[in-house]
Amino acid sequence: MLARSIAATRARFGAGGVSPDEGSASTLIAGMRADAAQADSESADLLRQRLAAGRASLLNSNGDFQAFVRATQSFGAIARNLLD
Repeated sequence: MLARSIAATRARFGAGGVSPDEGSASTLIAGMRADAAQADSESADLLRQRLAAGRASLLNSNGDFQAFVRATQSFGAIARNLLD
């Protein structure tokens, strides 16, 4: 994704007659790389935190599967009572 964004940006600068390897174009591309590296680092930190918490699933924000099970059981009990 980053490589494609950088290529598109370099192409726009080249089409505009600006050398993508010098001056503000170079600074912009360096900034894009720095932003991507920071986002990767933040994602890796979050992954490590979730793994350290012993989460059953990295997709769940709180990892509390028991709450889901209890809610499902409660909903099932309510449904049975209404149908009886």
